[in-house]
Amino acid sequence: MNWKHRGWLPLLLAIALLAGCGDDEPAFTLTGTWDFIGFADQGIACPATGSATFSEGGDFEIVGEVTHPGDPAESFTMSGAWSQTGNRVTLTTLTDSGEWTVRYVGDHATLTLVGDEPTDVIRLCCRAADIK
Repeated sequence: MNWKHRGWLPLLLAIALLAGCGDDEPAFTLTGTWDFIGFADQGIACPATGSATFSEGGDFEIVGEVTHPGDPAESFTMSGAWSQTGNRVTLTTLTDSGEWTVRYVGDHATLTLVGDEPTDVIRLCCRAADIK
């Protein structure tokens, strides 16, 4: 290697390392209040109405109604603790804990339970003033 180019090597290494950093940090966060607009129960898509709140302190609550195909609307409540690292979200209730992936597209967030297909999906739409 030519000695006059060796001074660039540390700078290039630093740039390469910084470019790889931050992958675990979410570009977006669920913190705030969302409209609960959809739920898939074992792959069966169901419209939903209600709200979902994810606090900075790590608590969450989803409250509303879900309408399974051919059935009347049923009340839906899910609450407990949540955490997010990158695109992974852990939701822990009194009876269960699950790992979910989250995908943000525009003002929507889709949480998909990690596991065998078909799986559960929660669809949310942001309330712009409440999302941080």
